[in-house]
Amino acid sequence: MHTGFEVGVNYDPLLAKVIAHAGSRTEAALLLARALDATRVHGVTTNRSFLSAALRHPSFLSGDLHTGFIDEHGLAAARPLGEEALLVSVAAAALAGVHARRRAGALPVPASVPSGWRNNRSQPQRIAFDVPGREEPADAGYWLRRDGVWEVSLDERVAEVRVRAWPGQDEALDLDVDGIRRRAHVHADGDMRYVDSPLGAIALRERPRFPVAGQEEVAGGLQAPMPGNVLQVAVAEGDEVAKGDLLVILEAMKMEHRIAAPFDGTVTEVRVAQGQQVDADAVLVVLEAAGEAQAP
Repeated sequence: MHTGFEVGVNYDPLLAKVIAHAGSRTEAALLLARALDATRVHGVTTNRSFLSAALRHPSFLSGDLHTGFIDEHGLAAARPLGEEALLVSVAAAALAGVHARRRAGALPVPASVPSGWRNNRSQPQRIAFDVPGREEPADAGYWLRRDGVWEVSLDERVAEVRVRAWPGQDEALDLDVDGIRRRAHVHADGDMRYVDSPLGAIALRERPRFPVAGQEEVAGGLQAPMPGNVLQVAVAEGDEVAKGDLLVILEAMKMEHRIAAPFDGTVTEVRVAQGQQVDADAVLVVLEAAGEAQAP
């Protein structure tokens, strides 16, 4: 496997196998979890976070295992990054972008002028990212103070960020965030920013500052989380659904993914059929929220 390697959807390809050896089962499990946490794989969905969480779980380490272990401890549920991890990831992505543009000579100012510098500070520079599992984008502001400290704002939080080391080729960005040392690798690919740190891994999609006119996402569209085959379509156009009702079952990676209604509403479009192969992010069903019907 290498950069640019194409992972097909017709089979379940083995991308990597990680084996740990130690003097005891507990040591080996924790060593394996640490190796998984340090692994950087971008562009494909992996179960790395799930495996790491399972390996670190006290019941797993004590050998208290059974067929219901995963469901009993809720390990199958996706775990979004916490507020601190998201702040660190967004700050790293934003500041790594500043460094990359300056290194490439893309900023139309002398190299001695800090990014976003103003004689009298007015507004911070802004950047917004789409975050997996989060409805609203992460809209962050960042600016450089006269003392060389960056202030990064996200939601209601404002953090002081000191850059200890800017990244070189395949090196980490070394930061102090409110006095706590953080290291993060940031890999840019188009509008994607893949951030890996000890707090977790996340794929952030940078939103354009000036969206192209006429381009917009389908309002109410439920999308496929990954490439897969449609096993079942449980609704039809015109159906009334409640929050949590099943809409579509998608088979991917030998697992069934249930796409449920995120709110009460009416099915206005069904864009897939049973047996159809779909790509990641393909719109499956379009919902109109209850009470938001458009005027004719």
